[in-house]
Amino acid sequence: MALTALHVAYRHHVDAARPVAKVSFITVGTSVSNLDVLSATDSTWGPGQLLLPSEECQLVVAFDPECPHCADAADEERQVPTADRLPTTWVAPGDSASAWRFEDMVGEGTRITRSDDAWSMLKVFGVPAAFLVDGQGTIRRVWPYHGDETREELTPDCRAD
Repeated sequence: MALTALHVAYRHHVDAARPVAKVSFITVGTSVSNLDVLSATDSTWGPGQLLLPSEECQLVVAFDPECPHCADAADEERQVPTADRLPTTWVAPGDSASAWRFEDMVGEGTRITRSDDAWSMLKVFGVPAAFLVDGQGTIRRVWPYHGDETREELTPDCRAD
């Protein structure tokens, strides 16, 4: 798939010494609070919201079920203790019938959803793409998701400027 090939070309580990690869055209500071009203099919809770009702930061991870890097990130996420992770929702394109197989791959408590509208709003072009969303529904950070990111590492990015 084109997204997987693009991701291979752009894959970098996120740290201060390296440039961050682009996975989305959305900019930090963009409000995505209306993700809640988009059409989504959720494997756990049925039709419903993409953002969890929360005052804290959360992750939205755009993925493709056929992407090997997405599977690797899911495996990494599963190895991080639940208490050390932010609430996370993985969202696949709406036509991804095999998205549900990721339920057994991601960390406990992580939701799997499908939504073309969310992919359009998040302007995804590479996967897995992580979007750190603060309690007001504002994008605070965008990067290629590795799965091993922790609450402690990400929370400082959620504080208002």
